[in-house]
Amino acid sequence: MIEKNRYKAADFISKVSLLDMKVDNEITISEKHDIVIYLEPIQRVKFNELIKWFETICMAVPDLDNQVQEYFENKDSIDGFPFDLAVIYFEGNTITMDYWGRNCNTQFDMKFIFDGKNWQRIEGNAVH
Repeated sequence: MIEKNRYKAADFISKVSLLDMKVDNEITISEKHDIVIYLEPIQRVKFNELIKWFETICMAVPDLDNQVQEYFENKDSIDGFPFDLAVIYFEGNTITMDYWGRNCNTQFDMKFIFDGKNWQRIEGNAVH
């Protein structure tokens, strides 16, 4: 069984002034759920230019997580959704949501593309 709406918009940073980059190239976007956006070195240099993009990602996470769970439920025979969102990577207008297993060392990820208005799932990887 999936956990619809387990992440709430209020759980994520929504103000530019609250975003802060850690030394290790991660931006914590939800302290409550320990979720970060990881930045490559070239992205780190453009941090200030990317702040609005980070806000767009933060606001989308609750809905995108629901879509990931639905995808997983239809593709895998495991009961429930034994993963928590841990890291979000991005390149251009594409994000990869990286989920880590709760009970064992497993990983699951999903890619979405943003067209300026809507998010579309483009790829999902099986548990590995």
